[in-house]
Amino acid sequence: MSGEKYDWTTFSDYLDSLDIYGNTLRTSMSSNAYMAKTRFKARAITDMFELTPISAMAIDGGATNVDGSKRWAFKARIIGENSPHSFLPDPCDPAFSADESATYRIIAMHTTFLSTAADSGENVTRGDIVVVEIDRSGFSYDLEYGRFISISAHENPAKTGATACSSLVGLMGGWGGAPGLRRGYASAGVAPAVGTLGTTAPCARCIPFKAGQPVQKSYKMSGNAPAFFTKLKNSPHFAGFSDALLAGITANAQAESNFSRTAAGDSLKWYEKGHSDGRISLKKIKEVRARNLDGDCSFSYWQTNICPTSGGGSSILKALGIDPVTDKAGAKAAITSEDTQFRFMAQKMKQLFPNWETEDDPYVAGYIITVKFERPTHYYEKGRSRGALAKEIFGAATAITSR
Repeated sequence: MSGEKYDWTTFSDYLDSLDIYGNTLRTSMSSNAYMAKTRFKARAITDMFELTPISAMAIDGGATNVDGSKRWAFKARIIGENSPHSFLPDPCDPAFSADESATYRIIAMHTTFLSTAADSGENVTRGDIVVVEIDRSGFSYDLEYGRFISISAHENPAKTGATACSSLVGLMGGWGGAPGLRRGYASAGVAPAVGTLGTTAPCARCIPFKAGQPVQKSYKMSGNAPAFFTKLKNSPHFAGFSDALLAGITANAQAESNFSRTAAGDSLKWYEKGHSDGRISLKKIKEVRARNLDGDCSFSYWQTNICPTSGGGSSILKALGIDPVTDKAGAKAAITSEDTQFRFMAQKMKQLFPNWETEDDPYVAGYIITVKFERPTHYYEKGRSRGALAKEIFGAATAITSR
C-alpha cells in the first residue's frame, strides 16, 4: 500500500500542476511555523455525513460510539496563516466555481474530521467555520483524519460564481465521491428513493438529503400564514427583503411557534433529563438552571434560546444590556417583544443571505433558515418540509398581493 495520501496524476492540467507546485514550495521553505499547535480553525467544505460501520472501523477501529450512536464526519480546510493545508488548492477559490470535477478532486484531498454529534446543535454544513484538532508527529501532521471540536461560526456561501466558496454551493448531499456515485442528492423538493444511488446531476439549486432517513410529513399551511407574511413585509425591519425570503422566514415562524411571539420551549425539565442521561454537562446545566425564565429557555416566533450564553436569545439580551439571571422580568419582556424579535431576525437573515433583496426561491430560503439558523434535530428532513411550506406560503401570499 502506498504511503502517499494524494493521487497527483488526477491534476493533469499544467495550471493545476503549477498551482500545487507553488504551494508546496512556499510550505517547504517555512521553518517550524506551527510550534506545538494541534488545534486550528477550519472551513467545512462538505456537509456532515454519516460514516458506515465499515468506514468508521477502518479509521479508528470503532464502528459506533460506545453508546451505540452513529458516527459522523465532514471534510474541512484549515484556514489562517501557515495553514497545514496551504500546499493544497483551495476549493473555495472562485476560480473553481465552473469546474465541478476539479472541485471534487480538491475536496477529496482534504482532511476528514470525525464527530459524534450531528443532531445536537453542533451539526456542520459546508461553509461553516469550525475548530478542529489534528495529530502531530515531529514536524509533520496527520492530514488524513482529525477531530471536530466545536462550531465557531455558521456561514452560508453565496451561489454567485465570483464569491468565495461559490463552488461548494452546487455540490449537494453527503460526501461520497464524484457525481453519479453519491447517495442522497436530488433537485429541490424531490427526495430520491431511499437506498438508491442518486443519478440527478448536481446543481446550484439542489437540496441535501440523507438517504435512509424518511422525509418528515409535510406541514399544513396555517390560515394565519399569509397575514404574518404581510406583517413582515410591512415591517420597516424587513424593508427590501425579497418575497421568497419572507416566505422562508414565515414558514419557520409557523413551524417553531405557530406565530405566537410569547411561545416558550426547550424546558428546564428537558435539560435536566439530558443531564441525568449524561448528554449535558454539569457546567451547562448550571447555566440553564440560572438563566431559564419560568422553567423555559426558548421564546419568540423563532424560539431563540436564552439559556446557553451562545444562544440567539442570549445575544439579544446581551445587546440590550439585560441579564436573565438578575433581571428575569426585564428579560421576559424583552425576549417576547415583537419589535425586538423582528429587528433581531432581520439582522440575522441579512448575515445569512448576502442576496437578501434578490433571493428568488422560497424553498431554498425555508431550507437554509432551518439548517443554518434554527438547526433543529433532524434538520435535513425538517428543512425540506419547511422549504415546501415556504413555497406554499409564497404562492398564497403572491396570489393575495396580485389581486
